[in-house]
Amino acid sequence: MTKNIKCILCNNEFSTKNKIPKFCSRKCYYTHRNENKPLYYSKPRKKKPLSEKKYTKVVCEYCRKSFMKKDTTVNVSKNMFCSVKCKTNFQYNTNHIFIKCKCCSNWSEKRKSYLDNHPEYFCDKKCYDIGTKEKRSIEFTKLLINNNPMNNKEYRDKISTALKGKNVGFGTCGKKSKHTTQSKNKMREVRLQSMSDGNNKCFRNNKLEVSFYNNFLINESFVKQKRINIYCVDFYNEDKKIVIELFGDYWHCNPEFWGPKKINTSKNLLAEEVWNYDGKKISYLKSLGYEVYVFWEYDIKNNIEDVRKKIKQILT
Repeated sequence: MTKNIKCILCNNEFSTKNKIPKFCSRKCYYTHRNENKPLYYSKPRKKKPLSEKKYTKVVCEYCRKSFMKKDTTVNVSKNMFCSVKCKTNFQYNTNHIFIKCKCCSNWSEKRKSYLDNHPEYFCDKKCYDIGTKEKRSIEFTKLLINNNPMNNKEYRDKISTALKGKNVGFGTCGKKSKHTTQSKNKMREVRLQSMSDGNNKCFRNNKLEVSFYNNFLINESFVKQKRINIYCVDFYNEDKKIVIELFGDYWHCNPEFWGPKKINTSKNLLAEEVWNYDGKKISYLKSLGYEVYVFWEYDIKNNIEDVRKKIKQILT
C-alpha cells in the first residue's frame, strides 16, 4: 500500500511503499547527512612537524640532485632517485650497451643479456650471411664426415661378415648378381675402348654452348661434345688441336663469386674439390698436346667483345 509522507528536510509530500521512509530524494538524503556529520570527520588531521620526523639528505644517482628522504626508506633501498623518470632512465642505461656489428661495423643498442646467447653480433640477416659463410660451410662438412657410418670400423666389419660368400652387385638391391668377375672385366675393357675411340656419346648441348657456337664458332671447323679418352670436351678442333671449355658459374664454382670452402649442393663437393677436378682435366689434355682455353659464363654474357678478341687470337 502506498502512503503519503512528508520529507524531513524539505517538508514536501511524497508517496512510497517503504515502511520507514524519511527523504523524498537522494539530494535531501545527502544534504542532511553532510550537515549532521560526526565530529571526527570535520576535524583536520594534525601533521607532524619536520623536527619530529627523521629525514636524511640523499643524492639522486641519475641527476645528482640532493633531496630529503625518510630513514626507513634509506635503510631498505639501495639506489636513491628523486623521481620516477630518473629511475627509469637509470635502469635503461645500466641494462643496455652499444655493440658493434662484425660485418658492417655499425653500432646498435642492445641489452646486456643479449651477449650471453649471441657472442657474435650482426645487425641484420645480410650481415649474418656474409659473416658466417665459411663457418657454416666448415660445420656442414664436419657433420657429413661425422655422420657417415662407413667411417666406423665396427660398422664396416658387420657389413663384411654379413656379405661373406655372397655375390652382391651394384644396382641389384641386395640380390645375387648375374655377372661373374670375368664378364665384368670384359665389359670394362669394351667400355674403355669405346671411350678412347670417341664412339661413346657425351652430354647434350646447353643453351650457353648453343649460343656460344652460333655467335663465335659457326664458320670454324669445331666439333661439339667430343670425347678424348676419359674426358668429354665442349668444342674440339682436330686440325689445330684446340680445345675450348665453357665453365658455368654455378656448376664449376666461379672463384669470383665462390669461396674455397663453400659447398656445391648439386655435386655435394667443396669448391676446392671442383677446381682440383677441373685442373686435372686441363693438365691431362695439355699432356696429350692439346691447347686448352677456358671461358666463364659471366664473361660470355657480360664481356662479349673481350671474348671475340680472344677467339680471334686463338684461331690466328
